[in-house]
Amino acid sequence: MRGCGCFVQRFTPVRDYSIVCRRCAPQQTRSAKDKVIREVFSVKQKDQHNPSGNRLAARFRAAFDYLRARPYQAFRRFLRGLIPLAHRRRVVRFFRRQIRRGWSGSAESRAASLAALASLLERSAPQRYDIVCFPIINWDFRFQRPQQLMSQLAAAGHRVFYISQEFLDHGPPYELREKRVNVYEVLLHGPDRSVYTDTLDAGALDALFYSLDALRRNLSLGATVAFVQLPFWSSLALRARAEFGWPVVYDCMDYHAGFSTNDPGMLREEGDLIAAADLAIVSSRFLEREVGKRARRSLLVRNGCDAEHFAQVAARPASDRPVIGYYGAIAEWFDSDLVADLAQRRPDWSFLLVGSTFSADLSRLGRLPNVQLPGEQPYADLPQWIDRMDVLLLPFKRTPLTEATNPVKAYEIFAAGKPLVSAPLPEMLEMSPPAQTADGVEAFEREIEAALAENHTKMSEARRAFAREHTWERRVALLEPAVRETFPLVSIVVVTCSDLELNRVCLQSLLTNTEWPDFELVIVDNASADGTRKYLSDLAARHENIRLVFNDADRGVAAAHRLGLAEARGDYIVFLNNEAAVVRGWLTALVRHLAKDSSIGMVAPATSEPGKGTEMFCIAMRREVCDRVGLPGERFGIGMFEE
Repeated sequence: MRGCGCFVQRFTPVRDYSIVCRRCAPQQTRSAKDKVIREVFSVKQKDQHNPSGNRLAARFRAAFDYLRARPYQAFRRFLRGLIPLAHRRRVVRFFRRQIRRGWSGSAESRAASLAALASLLERSAPQRYDIVCFPIINWDFRFQRPQQLMSQLAAAGHRVFYISQEFLDHGPPYELREKRVNVYEVLLHGPDRSVYTDTLDAGALDALFYSLDALRRNLSLGATVAFVQLPFWSSLALRARAEFGWPVVYDCMDYHAGFSTNDPGMLREEGDLIAAADLAIVSSRFLEREVGKRARRSLLVRNGCDAEHFAQVAARPASDRPVIGYYGAIAEWFDSDLVADLAQRRPDWSFLLVGSTFSADLSRLGRLPNVQLPGEQPYADLPQWIDRMDVLLLPFKRTPLTEATNPVKAYEIFAAGKPLVSAPLPEMLEMSPPAQTADGVEAFEREIEAALAENHTKMSEARRAFAREHTWERRVALLEPAVRETFPLVSIVVVTCSDLELNRVCLQSLLTNTEWPDFELVIVDNASADGTRKYLSDLAARHENIRLVFNDADRGVAAAHRLGLAEARGDYIVFLNNEAAVVRGWLTALVRHLAKDSSIGMVAPATSEPGKGTEMFCIAMRREVCDRVGLPGERFGIGMFEE
């Protein structure tokens, strides 16, 4: 169900049924459907005049006959956030049986049902935060760092929404295209702009933000990171942070001032983005020095390789007519004259240059008989082309752009076991060995000859071993903890007092369905005597973000919350009853409203409305509020809503 904007965000795209707070909609009238739903779900489990439960079952049947398929559809959408797909049908069948029986089971059947639900949650994969990538290239362009990092994050369980550089001029707010598991290319509705030469004016920004908000609502984006790879997107990402609470990570993989096509406007935007980003990651030492001076936090994450993909290339001795190769963009930074000089000096060598020649000077290379230019080739086919090459080159000019480069292809070449001779770029000097560097045509010729004469089997394995230490998986393992820290720490305080199976459902739903990446569970137990304490101890041993407080007596909820708050370290504090089971997005919605409006001291879901058939089960507040008003008092006795 969806809630009003002041308390909870819409977790699923259900539009027919709402829970609305009295402040936001005091005059709102409820439809007949809402009335039936309220009556159905507010009745007690057994009517005192009808102990058998038949009257309740009749009311359920009447309600579902009236609403036909709609409640079932809504219920299924709710289950998508709580129960894994593999077990969802079993749970639906269970609830159908309970509805027919009027929920008239015994205490033993209740405990068994809770145990079954807890077991399902324990076997479910934990939810992960979402990623919206504002890229430097389109997904189907040359497969490099942007797609590699996003693919690895998707494989780790994150949903990745990769924004296209093409825009819709009519139709829906956005268009979604699935590229691989957990990766979706998104075309936003907005005016046509070049991401490399234009900037976002107010009108274009509003249009793109409206489309992005529609994507967020319809696909239930919870805790989300805005991953920016090009300054063009900075104003859109920063607005999303202000409105949605999305941390901004800037992936600086190039020295943008080194591109001749970039204008001063883009460079100013990059400066603002570096200063405003919650985290700036860089791909080289050069960029680390340049960006680190202006960033709040920076992290060096060099490029890597898909070692298995390039391990397809078999080790073999050089051919009778050696093939000297290169693959990648043949552009303004490619030293065409150096390669032409080599080809003229060594007519007994063949030169195979694979890649796009857009903006390249081919006046000499194009006329040489021992030079082949087959054009750009798909990423999937690169191992076949590398297999034909005996030695590979990185013949880059020495410019600020290339000085800042950490070449992806170097790691890929080593994964294929091939020797590499490169210009003496700073990042390549750090890879020597296994890389060989040379400055000038004579030095290149000398190093190529040495590579052709080497022991191929021994050296090939050494290069492959180097590449296995620099995979994209390892880069993401370095990146993920830093991204997690861009989210503020949230402390969730839960009080337990016996009722083991109920506690299991609550805590397992928190651990499984809370996609907020930086949270701790502070569990205060009020002298449980039914196995709850052993369960809590075992749980804390498996999860480093759980902290336990054991009371020797039942001190009540207020006193337990006081103890939990004293142990909490988070920037935000959430009190949650152990009778609640949470779904994806529950915590993000609460924190988003607190972070957006500093005048709000405390928020609760619209389902926490005392006196309206529901108990107050959840409250969230900023830590500074607790510091100002003090710890909760203990004068409340045991009763309702003592929280």
